[in-house]
Amino acid sequence: MKRWTLKARLTLFYTTFLLLLTCTTLGILFSMSGRKVLASVKNQLENSVQKSVEEIEIEDGRLEVDNDFYSVEKGIYLSLYDESGYFLYGKVPYGIENAYGLEDGTMREIKENKQKWYLYDVLYRLGKRAECLCEGDGVHQ
Repeated sequence: MKRWTLKARLTLFYTTFLLLLTCTTLGILFSMSGRKVLASVKNQLENSVQKSVEEIEIEDGRLEVDNDFYSVEKGIYLSLYDESGYFLYGKVPYGIENAYGLEDGTMREIKENKQKWYLYDVLYRLGKRAECLCEGDGVHQ
C-alpha cells in the first residue's frame, strides 16, 4: 500500500473532524429538543386541568360541568371524579383505567399500550361539604 500524501491525510483528518463535530451537535440538539417537548406536554396538561377546574360549578344542587370535559384537545383527556374516586364526567383514554388512584397536585407517568401517559390530578372543593377531583391524561409518544 502506498503512503498517503499530505493532502490526502489532511483531507481525511478534516472530514473525520467535521463528521464528529456534526454528530455531536445533532446529538445535543435532539436531546435538548426532547426535553423541551416533554416539558411542554406537562405544562399543557397542567394548564388544561387548572382551567377546567375553574369551569365546575354547583347550581341548584346539581353539578354543572363545561363542555371541555367531553372534548379531547391536544391529546389531553379530562375527567371528573367524586371524592371516593367514582367517575362522574369526561373522557378517559381507551385502555387507561382508574387503577392508578387519584393524587392531588402530582404529575405521574405511566406506560399503557406501548405509550407513555402523564396523569395530573387536582382536588377541587365545591362548597362546604363537596369535593371532586379533576384528572387530566396527556400522551407523550
